[in-house]
Amino acid sequence: LHGRTETIRSCSRQAASFVRAMAAKQGSAEERKQLLIRAVASHQMQARYCSQGQGVDRHLVGLKMSLAPSDPAPALFTDPAFTESKTWR
Repeated sequence: LHGRTETIRSCSRQAASFVRAMAAKQGSAEERKQLLIRAVASHQMQARYCSQGQGVDRHLVGLKMSLAPSDPAPALFTDPAFTESKTWR
């Protein structure tokens, strides 16, 4: 893993659930606390995977870079969700 970097995706289902509950002021304080705990645990697991070389972002970058200029891009690389996931706002 010398020199390899990885992206930790902070937007998980667990994080989204927590944010939605907080924004809508849904549930009790204890329920929202549990959603936060789940979101943090999910983020920590993702960070652990990335530190162990188990992330997916750099793998996908490598696959895309391995295409010859004349090769058609696989459907994954033209999927709107994939394209959106690479955009920072």
